[in-house]
Amino acid sequence: MDKPALIMNDNRILITGGGGYLGSNLAKKMAPTGVECYLFDKAFNATSIKLSESFSNVHLFEGDLNNLTELKKICTEIAPTHIFHFAASLDRSRDFSIFDHISKINVGGTLNLLDALSGIPYEFFGFSSTSDVYGTQNSLPFQEDQLPSPISPYSLTKLMAEDLILTWSVLHKKPFTIFRIFLFIGPEMPPTTFIGQLHQAFLKNEEFKMTKGEQRRDYLSLDDLLECIVLISQKRNMNSEIMNICSGSSVSIKEIMDTVQVVTGNQVRISDILPYRENEIWEIRGSNEKLKSLLPEFQPGSIIKYISSLFTI
Repeated sequence: MDKPALIMNDNRILITGGGGYLGSNLAKKMAPTGVECYLFDKAFNATSIKLSESFSNVHLFEGDLNNLTELKKICTEIAPTHIFHFAASLDRSRDFSIFDHISKINVGGTLNLLDALSGIPYEFFGFSSTSDVYGTQNSLPFQEDQLPSPISPYSLTKLMAEDLILTWSVLHKKPFTIFRIFLFIGPEMPPTTFIGQLHQAFLKNEEFKMTKGEQRRDYLSLDDLLECIVLISQKRNMNSEIMNICSGSSVSIKEIMDTVQVVTGNQVRISDILPYRENEIWEIRGSNEKLKSLLPEFQPGSIIKYISSLFTI
């Protein structure tokens, strides 16, 4: 069955973090529909720059979430109908010396954005949170009604931003949806990611060092993740919700590596010699029952088949 088209009609879309991987790829999906896309970030990657050069409906706004005056001016000029708040510090270090820095971005920047939007009658506000808020103490599969247990400054500030958005939006009678995004895989991922590192090793014919790969993770393809986010933004019955965006199942890292080896004809030189971390998380898996009940038309594909397509030579 063909997947639904990503159509936003005459809406004006503001994507914070529009110069990052997820934000620029969301704009890439939306740009061909003709919808006006406004990308806000401190800097822009090659994808976002190319989009602005190729589509007259893609506009770049360079700025800082911590500059409230500038942010208010930009939001007033754009008057967005839909906001996708993806801008964040992604530092997942467990060193709390970074807390002040990332909280100014992830929490303070979120408050500034809400303040800048307060006089605008927007229809949708979507926030990219993370499965990391569940921590390691909750039982599998992670469910939205479990008590969060963040284990890093990053996950703590994401949870704080969730609470901020919920409280502020209720007080101001504004719509909001919080996406607790699990892991995802896409083309040309940043070199800080597992798949990004693996792909670079393949392209450069370098040795890829890893563990035995028994860890299991809940992955979606980038295409499925973006389709899900856009579909949610079009649903009136999904306002004021916190929801997992995940496949509901997990695959082992070894399964992924075996797939890559088959498709590339063993052209990736893998050495499974690294030790596991002392605090290794053996499985991350979310429940997508809430997502399926509210969005039954969303049917994610096989992540193994998707990975095969990424590495097919």
